[in-house]
Amino acid sequence: MKQSHKTILLWILLILMFVSIYNLFTDSGAKENETDVKTFKAEIASAEAARKQARDALEQYEQALSEARTEAHKMLDDAKVQQSKLAADLRAKADIELTEMRERAMRDIDAAKRTALNEIYGQAAELATGIAAKILKREIAEQDQQALLEESLAELQTS
Repeated sequence: MKQSHKTILLWILLILMFVSIYNLFTDSGAKENETDVKTFKAEIASAEAARKQARDALEQYEQALSEARTEAHKMLDDAKVQQSKLAADLRAKADIELTEMRERAMRDIDAAKRTALNEIYGQAAELATGIAAKILKREIAEQDQQALLEESLAELQTS
């Protein structure tokens, strides 16, 4: 064999070796790349799922917050209505008690007035009887005095 054949054979061997090495590395590299792509796609899918889950959780939180606000406003409105009703009830009760106190005071005043007037009428009658007795220089009988007293009281009450 000649030198040129040896060289050609050497080149062929070298080329076959390079092709074998290239195939070896490209097959394992492709497998690694395929694994990396699968992992990357899985991570993307996981991130998408986490984002969707976070978005759903945020929507639930916002809805719960909105419901809580609505409930709080409703509770405040109910409390205001109850407060207004209680205030109206207390005012009505106070008005009733005040009216009753006024009526009781008026009755007490009327009773005291009648008692005072009866005492005044009695004293006036006694005084008039005493004056009349002195004028007549005699003592009036008790029955006559009582009749004069009643008559004087009747006249005073009508006037």
